[in-house]
Amino acid sequence: MIRATTRFLRTSPVAAALLASILTASLVGGGMALAAEGGDVFNACARPSGRVRPHTIRVNVEPECHGGDTLVSWRDGGPVGQLAVVERTVHEVVGSGTGHHTIESPCEPGEVATGGGYTVGSIGDKDKVFASSATAGNTGWSVQFINDSGFDVDVWVSAECATIGEVA
Repeated sequence: MIRATTRFLRTSPVAAALLASILTASLVGGGMALAAEGGDVFNACARPSGRVRPHTIRVNVEPECHGGDTLVSWRDGGPVGQLAVVERTVHEVVGSGTGHHTIESPCEPGEVATGGGYTVGSIGDKDKVFASSATAGNTGWSVQFINDSGFDVDVWVSAECATIGEVA
């Protein structure tokens, strides 16, 4: 039997906006500090689904939103520090014909999941990944998988976990 490996990644909408604002503040500020100084206001265009379009994020300037997008704004209020992102991966062998499984890759305390995904060693015609999303509170990544095939399947679930540390 030939087994193919497939990998899928997604980004949590809330975490993506948080990460994009942190990175924007860092770039606009001209240094490694991640929060802009002086009570700056971040503005961006959000799709009708609520997802922020990262390329529209501006500091103290409102972007021009088009196509049903809505202007959203928020103030910087987070800690100043350096951004660290690590990938946390959980591996599980899902037994043949065992039905529905939820596999989660948790972040460590103090980390926020900014995205995640999964790798499946092989998918037969009776196997299916039907959900891949951040866990409640963006504390990790969750994948829901059905194995109704006649063989075991390796599944790896990864969470991209971020923390903001002290400025060196």
